[in-house]
Amino acid sequence: MTYRELLDKLKSDIENITNETEYLTKELNLKNNDARKDFFGLFQTVIDEYYLGLNTFIFFKTNNPVNIYKIYVYENEIKLLDNHIRKLFAIKENEVLKKKYINNLEKNLILGCFAVFETCVNLIFNKIYEESKFHEFVIQEIKKDESKFLNQNDFNENQKGKIIEKLFDKLTLHKKFRYLSKDKYSKEIRTTDLEFIKFISDYRNCIIHSNGICNNDFEKTYFNSTFIFKKNHTVKIINKEDFSFTSWSICFEMKDIFIRLIKTINYDELIEYPEQ
Repeated sequence: MTYRELLDKLKSDIENITNETEYLTKELNLKNNDARKDFFGLFQTVIDEYYLGLNTFIFFKTNNPVNIYKIYVYENEIKLLDNHIRKLFAIKENEVLKKKYINNLEKNLILGCFAVFETCVNLIFNKIYEESKFHEFVIQEIKKDESKFLNQNDFNENQKGKIIEKLFDKLTLHKKFRYLSKDKYSKEIRTTDLEFIKFISDYRNCIIHSNGICNNDFEKTYFNSTFIFKKNHTVKIINKEDFSFTSWSICFEMKDIFIRLIKTINYDELIEYPEQ
């Protein structure tokens, strides 16, 4: 994929989000300040930043200072920034800087989109939990992870509320999504989506909490890139294509999963996104 083809695709995808948001807002009757609607604005902010960062990189990679000065009307003013502009060309001329710049763009794109996805799923989960009181589900999920620390006798009716309150935060995104998707979600697609959420959660935790060093061994392939997780080693990514396309596709997969989720949730009231 050429730079032009990549940027054209990114720009087209960004424009499609606006149309998609308008359609879903009408279809699902989403209100302003609802997490299900705000997801798309937050998601678009993250991908816009990536698009602009990649666009900037490609612009300076395919130009030189003399050519850049020619495209500005205020030639004298732009030349006053010469020392700063030339710093940007260091990315073009230095392979180490170029790799770091692109890697940071990719990392921030995936982590930013994951944060939006996780936050909005959590808000939906917390609202549904608050009103449907699915205590038994929470207890069973907690028991799977906490069997070493909690005695079976702790799970009596009198203690149930205290245990849930104490350990509620231990529920992972994967488990919350599994609960929210348990009724109307396509069973075949649900399995695939849950596997993807587990993968992207592990990838995110690896990057955030251990600077890319893995805690377990597994391997996953998505969008022509293979992610190899090996304990006590950094994540290795084998690309069959430009990873810029892979990371972009991973983020749009999160967006598509979110759409599938909100379409299966029968909840007409506001799921409020916190004021910023």
